[in-house]
Amino acid sequence: MSALQSGSQTAGPYLHIGLGPNRIDVPMYGGRDLGSLPVGDARERIELVGQVWDGEGAPCTDVMVEVTQPEGFARSFADARTGVWTVQTVRPAAVDGQAPHFTLWLAARGINRGLWTRLYLPGAGLVDDPALVQVPPARRVTLVARQVDPHRFEHEIRLQGPDETVFFEMADG
Repeated sequence: MSALQSGSQTAGPYLHIGLGPNRIDVPMYGGRDLGSLPVGDARERIELVGQVWDGEGAPCTDVMVEVTQPEGFARSFADARTGVWTVQTVRPAAVDGQAPHFTLWLAARGINRGLWTRLYLPGAGLVDDPALVQVPPARRVTLVARQVDPHRFEHEIRLQGPDETVFFEMADG
């Protein structure tokens, strides 16, 4: 007797109903989706703005991005027209010998399992970060945000192609 595999599942198209109902005009939580406000201490507030691009070079307009760090958690949904996502958070601190960074988790229709990556802010500590030093030097740029002004950073995530973002395999349980 052989076991048959079931078909793979994706995170959509119903991702927004449970996690971002206000985005689809289902008013809940006082008009703010869970995770839309930063959790964190009184550290310096910053804004992360990004876009996720598919292998054809088109913006992904149904992606959800969760941003975590030791000082907090936030969640953002891409704009349905432009694919731009925005997170208000706090500047991360260095922890356990790692450079200050955010962990990003992406979920969207067509992605069978969530994708994990890191986002570093330009500056000190990058050359010694234990995860970043394992990435080939030419690919590290895919993990570093561009500083637009003192409190705003922009970042593009590419799912496929020559400039594909580095994604990390996360161990189960």
